[in-house]
Amino acid sequence: MPKSFINESYVLGREILVYQLPNNSRGNWYCRFKDPSGDKTYIRRSLKTSNAGLATKKAIDLYNDMHSKIRLGAGVLETTWDLIFDKFVEDLSPRRRQMAREYNDRYWKEWFGSEKNIKDLYRINDDHLKSYWSWRLNYWQDESKVRYAAKDKGKSSMTTLRLEGYMLKHFFVKAFHRQMIGSLPEIIFKNYNHSLVSDLPVKGRRGRFDEESSLIIRMWWKRTRTRLMSTRRGLALERKHDSFQQSWKYQKDDRVIYNHPVNRYNLALTYSITILVANSGIRPVEVVKLKWGDLKLEADPVDHDYFYTVIHIRDEVSKVKKYRDCITRDYQESYDRLMEFKYEWERFFGRTPTDEDYIFASSSRKALKEGKSVPCKPHQSIRNLLMKLKKPDGESIYCETVRNVEVPRTLYSFRAMFITERLKEGMDAFTLARACGTSIEMIEKYYDHSQNWYFRRDITKHMKSLGFSGEPKREI
Repeated sequence: MPKSFINESYVLGREILVYQLPNNSRGNWYCRFKDPSGDKTYIRRSLKTSNAGLATKKAIDLYNDMHSKIRLGAGVLETTWDLIFDKFVEDLSPRRRQMAREYNDRYWKEWFGSEKNIKDLYRINDDHLKSYWSWRLNYWQDESKVRYAAKDKGKSSMTTLRLEGYMLKHFFVKAFHRQMIGSLPEIIFKNYNHSLVSDLPVKGRRGRFDEESSLIIRMWWKRTRTRLMSTRRGLALERKHDSFQQSWKYQKDDRVIYNHPVNRYNLALTYSITILVANSGIRPVEVVKLKWGDLKLEADPVDHDYFYTVIHIRDEVSKVKKYRDCITRDYQESYDRLMEFKYEWERFFGRTPTDEDYIFASSSRKALKEGKSVPCKPHQSIRNLLMKLKKPDGESIYCETVRNVEVPRTLYSFRAMFITERLKEGMDAFTLARACGTSIEMIEKYYDHSQNWYFRRDITKHMKSLGFSGEPKREI
């Protein structure tokens, strides 16, 4: 026996060696036994205790766990989170796969991959999941993460937590069926009344623009388009790649926006993508993946005086994986605006886009250096825009109050604007559902009967024909 071992003893016959190290000041015990997978090697582990009796028990438990996993066909001695995630992430749909990777990079890898939380996921249980959800709820309380946090004072929405739970369940159910974990814990988050959970109203989970905020948005569209067109004069199409480091000093603040290449391009992108969604009803997850080859200007085969902006939503772009043609509500106007944006695209990237280039391409340095276009992530820019736009009372239009809960408006709010306005105009739900790539049930559930205030004039218009003013009766 090597002299580096002290106080050694055998357990289970001579299957397990339990021992101490002479130089370990804490007096911790260790164990050693043959690799049960059949390799001619030894498994060595620290038992992390100085108590001899407890060390013996832990050594036997570890030995039995590893032999059980081998008998069950797990094929690994320790189940790590990386092993589970990499093995089963490809089983998800492309959209869910992307979401899972985002959750993993931000939350799962940090918690489930840490040995201080759980070293071997084979032994995961309900208590581990309770600890995870507690850590997860407090994640956004860190002030360093505030700019990325949920918009309700660092709270997470119930919808987000429930979705995350179902995605975690996918991985743990798969791992359980492959005997990579010994038991299936309770995964779905159910603590609805937690102080750090914002339970947003189901029918108002995404903010919508009322008439006042819609008017403010339209005024901003008009100002921005006018300013972009008026400042074209003298701007060269060539772009200098060192413009990120250039110092742009002008007397007027708007010149910093309209003359700096990055600022100008991002402004033009925000303007173009919001007005396109508002005039087409395209989903944000679809619009960011559009390519220049998806955009067409089609003449009416019967009435040749009319031209339509047609956007091809490819199978791989569509959320529901079904091809459809999207027709904007404003004939060729959307096409003309996108051609104006194409000028900004060419000026910024220094080349003419191909059919395979993304329309709303990211302005990141990496994309510029590599000379290729990648889809943008406009949500932060749109949040900043809505925070900047103010009502007459000085309050931003960023949030909508629904049943005393502040619901943030996002790019999806512009899709809701399109749907609500088409309903007000009398478009039938079937046509609208086909145009937006959704179902009649979804239209009825989230728009048709939940926004009656928006349809107040349509509901009461018959009264005007009868001569009623709508003013309250006054007592004489």
